[in-house]
Amino acid sequence: MNRIPPLNRMSLRRLLPVVLIGGLAVVPLTGEFPALVGSLAVVFSLVALSFVILTGWTGDVSLGQVVPYGLGAYGTFVFSDRMDLPVAVAVVVAALATVPLLVLIGTPALRLRGLDLAIATFALALVFQVLAFPAISRSLASGSGVTDFSSSVVQVARPSLLDTNRAFYVAALLTGLALLAAVAALGRSPFGRALRAVRDDPIRAAAVGISVGRHRLAAFVLSGVIAAFAGGMVAALRQAITPATFNIFESLNFLAFSVIGGVTSPIGAILGGVVGAGLPELARVDPFRFLQGHLILVYGAALVILLAVQPDGLAGVLGWNRRRPAALPEPAPPVPRKLGTVDVRDGGQVSPPSVSDDAAPLLDVDEIVVRYGGVRAVDVVSFQIHEGEAVALIGPNGAGKSSLFDALSGFVRPSAGVVRLDGTDVTRRRPERRAADGLGRTFQMAHTFPDLTVAENLLAAAHAGSEGGSSPATVHWLLGRLGLADRADDRPGTLPFGALRRLEVGLALAAHPRLLLLDEPTAGMGAADADALCDLLDDLRAELGLAVLLVEHDMAVVGRLAERVIVLDQGGILAQGTPAEIASDPEVVAAYLGSNAQLLEETPIGGDHARST
Repeated sequence: MNRIPPLNRMSLRRLLPVVLIGGLAVVPLTGEFPALVGSLAVVFSLVALSFVILTGWTGDVSLGQVVPYGLGAYGTFVFSDRMDLPVAVAVVVAALATVPLLVLIGTPALRLRGLDLAIATFALALVFQVLAFPAISRSLASGSGVTDFSSSVVQVARPSLLDTNRAFYVAALLTGLALLAAVAALGRSPFGRALRAVRDDPIRAAAVGISVGRHRLAAFVLSGVIAAFAGGMVAALRQAITPATFNIFESLNFLAFSVIGGVTSPIGAILGGVVGAGLPELARVDPFRFLQGHLILVYGAALVILLAVQPDGLAGVLGWNRRRPAALPEPAPPVPRKLGTVDVRDGGQVSPPSVSDDAAPLLDVDEIVVRYGGVRAVDVVSFQIHEGEAVALIGPNGAGKSSLFDALSGFVRPSAGVVRLDGTDVTRRRPERRAADGLGRTFQMAHTFPDLTVAENLLAAAHAGSEGGSSPATVHWLLGRLGLADRADDRPGTLPFGALRRLEVGLALAAHPRLLLLDEPTAGMGAADADALCDLLDDLRAELGLAVLLVEHDMAVVGRLAERVIVLDQGGILAQGTPAEIASDPEVVAAYLGSNAQLLEETPIGGDHARST
């Protein structure tokens, strides 16, 4: 006879949320009033779910979520009463009808971030509270034939099958669970990874080809539609709309109980909804009547405590916020997609193409000028890089190297001059467009997505650069090639420094670049890690046929990796040539190299790597 194995601690941890939430779902069925509170909990959970997408995953804080919430409520009345749609259909249509307005609001508002965005959305909510919602309510109420309500109250019918609170609660619960499952699936999708990448590091996200603006706008619109849907549900539940409901304090309450529940996970949205609907009712019970009129203080105190102790809210306190690492399926052979110029199906290698003087350059920098006020950081710089060529950019601090890199990758717009990539003028293209055109880069300070695992970091970058759905194949190849296969499910913050640098190189490669910009790739490394990274970069360049432009202060690394060297000084080109030519140039030696000239000359490509001390 087979014995059933006992539940281990992990099984209990996974089972507990199901049992508790199942119990909370059953309680409202005990009576009409508990069912009303339960329906409100579902509505508030949906509002909290909208904050999971907007704030938890994308990192944007809105204090104006009451605006789509109210528009969904009024829209439900319009589509049901004036256009004779069934109320259930009207709730959905009203939510979708907010999309154009959300795009209109979000397009300028999302030029802001952080506190500026929060203040802007707070002002928007205040305008709707004082002007828009009262005007809408008076307009709709005056034409509805209402005589037993004030002129600012609009009545909304319930669906006929949901005339009791219990029936409404069952329908609301099923609808809420369906939306919860859909949002949870979205969070595990490439789109969800891209949102978290945008939140974690928008600069790195843009550098691998993720459109930061479009993803933020998509999250803003999607979260607004969910909030509008919740507003339509509450209108049908309460059967009346008054502008007093949609005030700035309600908007602050929404954000408060969303954060208290746990704004980074869908399970936290459920807890937030229970807190939002249950706490006011708890204040009606004799032992807790002292809370009446002080709920805002309770919310504030809970926010301060949780943000100090556990920023992931109650979901974090209970350990329910753990996100499963993204499953990385084995690519089914044959793999039709190539990573750069190497077919990951074969693991073959190609030699860097020979550089011909007559060949069109891959990168053409034509008289680039970068100004910051009256200072010329880059002063009329011109050079070319051909397919498969490795070029180093060196010079003293303040010479303009970083500003030039930013101009080439799109993070700074040049004051004058042209940048051409494979013959196409990309001077005014955004970083994500240049990444799609085949330009990848690393940064002097490692930029990764800290909340994503190593595999998810690479998946986010590979998806942004993928045209044929080959992200898993690319990531499998990169994990093995970078020596990170055994750290695939770890967060970047746990990696040794050398492995972190390799991961950043992998992020740049995952987007399938043809030209790789390396900004001080060995900075801060010990000799062993720098040797390993140089070996890796040499091999990857040969395997993928990459052109490389690197900024580096270590002349041993420059001599090891570069075929040609460009020297910048005071924003302009001082000299350019082979490492040996640069090492013997007295002007360069006097201005920058000094005793390091010997390191540059004695470490040819493929030679032993001698570190400078």
